[in-house]
Amino acid sequence: MRRTQFSKYLLNLLGVVLLVSACSGEAPSTVQPVEMDPDPFLEEPTATPFTEYEALPTPPVLIHTPEALPYPEWVTDFSDPILAKLVNRRPDFQDDFKLVCIYNSQRLDSCPTEDEMPNFIDDLSVLNQGWFYRIPGLRSGPFYSDLKYETLFLTSPKGKTDKDLMVYNPYLMRENFVLSFDFQFKETEPEDIVRFQFSQTKEQSVNLDLVKNKSWSFYSAFQTNSGVFDYFPPELIHITIIMLGRECAVYFNDVPLDYLSDCRSAPVVGSFPWAVSFHVIAAPGRVATAAIDNVKLWDLDKIPSLR
Repeated sequence: MRRTQFSKYLLNLLGVVLLVSACSGEAPSTVQPVEMDPDPFLEEPTATPFTEYEALPTPPVLIHTPEALPYPEWVTDFSDPILAKLVNRRPDFQDDFKLVCIYNSQRLDSCPTEDEMPNFIDDLSVLNQGWFYRIPGLRSGPFYSDLKYETLFLTSPKGKTDKDLMVYNPYLMRENFVLSFDFQFKETEPEDIVRFQFSQTKEQSVNLDLVKNKSWSFYSAFQTNSGVFDYFPPELIHITIIMLGRECAVYFNDVPLDYLSDCRSAPVVGSFPWAVSFHVIAAPGRVATAAIDNVKLWDLDKIPSLR
């Protein structure tokens, strides 16, 4: 009987010890941790799992990013409607400077070649369809401009003072127009300039300057813009100039270049024959040359739907 009570006493004491151990958090040394298989649906954590996060998308109604336009707004607002009207429309003036030769008052079927030219030089004349050159500062003139290699050939005069050669054609005198031409630098220095000039008066004009160092300026008494352009001589540059109302624009190789919203006070052209002209300008004492070809002009005043 006493042994049975003593056995129960030992069992109760052992139960108390196990209960105290469990409450104190200390597992018996014989209890080993159970190894769990990794969850196949959980990715292995990165070294810095909390430094990167995926932002929530912003609702499209809360933010608006306008698409980038391929060209400036003035192209669609100003120049596109004008150029669209000229598609399949014949120019009001054009000159590709093909030589027309007159010999002994007779028009030749074809002009002599350079090798044949010495045999005709005394009585041969070459028509230039109204192109003249004028050297500022000289009272005599005008003189017929030079045609060479079937181009309008501009060569600045020699001398210490005269450096500006002006070439003009009275047929270009229009108030609102689109003018296009091909241009090429010849033997020039980096600072030499070819200028297109539209004169409203002798004191006021709109000018486009092309410099051999690959810079350009488009300016008037009211606005001025400038920049640089890509050019690899002897490549041709196709220039397009648009002037309508008080607005003016320029294209290089059919790509929009520049726009002046207030380039002139009103669409008026000067009353003198050289109001619309080309210039080649060199430093004094030097000679600069350039060539112009495929001149075309559309008179926008003959298209009333533009205004």
